[in-house]
Amino acid sequence: MEGRIGAQKRSRTLESLKDRNKAFLAEFGELIPRDLSPAIFVEWFRSISKEKNWSETSLDGTKRKISQLFLFVIKHGGMDTNPCELLELPDIPETEVEIYSVRETVLLLNHSKICNLELYFALGFFAGCRPDKEARFLKRKDIHLDTNTL
Repeated sequence: MEGRIGAQKRSRTLESLKDRNKAFLAEFGELIPRDLSPAIFVEWFRSISKEKNWSETSLDGTKRKISQLFLFVIKHGGMDTNPCELLELPDIPETEVEIYSVRETVLLLNHSKICNLELYFALGFFAGCRPDKEARFLKRKDIHLDTNTL
C-alpha cells in the first residue's frame, strides 16, 4: 500500500513538472536563449505562478529545474546570465520534525536503494541533515572522513 501511494505521488510530481516545463517551452521555446530578456522571464514566472496558484514548494522546484536548464545553456555559451537569479521567492514554510521508529528507518533506507538515494537518507538520519536544507547543498569537500565530521 505504501509503495502504491509513493508511486502515485511521484507520478503526480512528474506530471506537474512536465506541465511547468511545457508552459515554459510554450512561452519561450522558439527563442534563442541569448534573446530571452531576464525581465520578461521574471514577469512570465510571476504571472504563471499566480495563474496556476503554485505553492512555495512548487515555486522553488520550478525555479530550480528551469535554472538547471539555463545553467546548461550558459555552460555551452548560449547565454551569459541565469534569469532565475532575479527571482525572489517566498520562503518555504518549515515543516514539523518527524521522528521515525527504527523499523520505519530501516524500511526507508531499504526502499531508498531503488532510487540510489541510500547515502542521502543515511546522512539525513544519522547526521541530522534536513533533506531540503543541509543535505541538498553538501559537496564532497564538506565530508571529512579523517575527523568523522561534516
